[in-house]
Amino acid sequence: MRQLLALTLIVGAFVGTNAQEIHVEHIEGTTVTDTFDLRKFIYSDAKAGSVRAKAKRLAGSTPAVSYQERIGNMPQYLHDFVNEFARATQEVLAGGDNWLSDPSLAQAASNAYYYPLKVVSQSVPFTFPAGSDQNTIVQAAKDACAPYINAEYSELKSFIPYAFLCINFDHPEAFWVNLTYSYGYSSAYSFSYYPSGSGTATYTLTLMFHLLTSGGYDIRNNGIQGYDFRYPEQLHSGVQFFKTSIKNIVDQCPADGTRYEKLLAAHDWLTLHNCYNPFFTQGYSKDQIGDTPWSPLSALEGNTGQKAPVCEGYSRAFKVLCKEMGIPCILMSGNARSNAQSKGEGHMWDYVQMEDGRWYAVDVTWDDPIIGGTNSAISGQESHKWFLTGSQTDMGGGFAFIDSHPEEWSRYYETEGGTPWQTLPGPELSSAAYTPKQEDLAGDINADGKVDIADAVCILNMMAEGTYSLQADINADDKIDIADFVSILNLMAEQ
Repeated sequence: MRQLLALTLIVGAFVGTNAQEIHVEHIEGTTVTDTFDLRKFIYSDAKAGSVRAKAKRLAGSTPAVSYQERIGNMPQYLHDFVNEFARATQEVLAGGDNWLSDPSLAQAASNAYYYPLKVVSQSVPFTFPAGSDQNTIVQAAKDACAPYINAEYSELKSFIPYAFLCINFDHPEAFWVNLTYSYGYSSAYSFSYYPSGSGTATYTLTLMFHLLTSGGYDIRNNGIQGYDFRYPEQLHSGVQFFKTSIKNIVDQCPADGTRYEKLLAAHDWLTLHNCYNPFFTQGYSKDQIGDTPWSPLSALEGNTGQKAPVCEGYSRAFKVLCKEMGIPCILMSGNARSNAQSKGEGHMWDYVQMEDGRWYAVDVTWDDPIIGGTNSAISGQESHKWFLTGSQTDMGGGFAFIDSHPEEWSRYYETEGGTPWQTLPGPELSSAAYTPKQEDLAGDINADGKVDIADAVCILNMMAEGTYSLQADINADDKIDIADFVSILNLMAEQ
């Protein structure tokens, strides 16, 4: 949406005669507002006419991990903004307040609270027919400034979708922030001219990231997990819930375990405590079921009904858990297909880096398939098929993972006269799936370097609690039962 709001024109006193310079203080309160919906960016059809693959890969470049590191020509002021956004997020998570949690702490304009992305002031010459009236002179001055203002705003429109992508994909821990963003500019002018036909116009342009507008936009979401983040006390309650949920899950991951064991525990917690949103599969829209399923809060709590996660909820939750455990993880999105005949669907998943330095794919969502008529957290169909796969891993019928989950994050909305992005490649997946070290699978469930009665007790405890560990799944049938207990006893006898 674009709005043009004209404010007050203030003209200073004319000085001198036609031969003398005349000064006009002209404050033009023009404001331009645009919005961008990141959800359309993530899930757009690559064949749609309004979406183009405009990113240019820089050949021979070293892969970069974060999305912010990947962009080669995004203006520095937007890099600075993403960095400040990340800093402000951490401050809010630590219990503080700033412009990201309370827009009233930000700068104020006539119709918005905003974060200033860039302020530009420049003088340009202009001409007009001698003897022109004041309105003609003012218009000539504004026309002279317009190309410079338009160029600055065109650059912003070209790259701010990527800045939003960096914010959302690199920092999903900012869970209270909307996926629709508002931005724009305001401008002001002053003039000096000679009535004979020449003058100098000075414009001041402020590029803005809007936090709260008179049109009803608020960067803080008001419908996630029952919280209205527009109220500081509810936002901070949500922060505490977020941190407590992460701690509760990470505390159930083996603190001294391998990276593989930690990832497996986090993956299994999410698949065993959630059910893919049954309302979404039945065709309910996002407006009908709310924003919770797309938030990491949904999967971190464990939900099975209207608040249950969709793929974004699963993958964002997995990423924030990885961050808490110090494991490199990035979000991926694209049109994913389960087989070669499928048309696919908009989807989100994760890449993680293992101790061998290679990257592997994890699709928590597809390891927790929804079963018709079953909306419980445990369906019995949870699996590890999509856990730590490689690009050439056969997902069935010779269909490789990289063909099932192609990388398509580089698409963006094409703007008229916009500048194509120049991007570095992201991490390349290992061609083969990750294989844990043999000692991790030899029945040493408690990782004490031996297989003994303590490991057998672990099996019995898992059977009683209904929990799962790949190390305890000795016969690799995706469940922990008496067969695994017997296998442990056999391993003990063989020692």
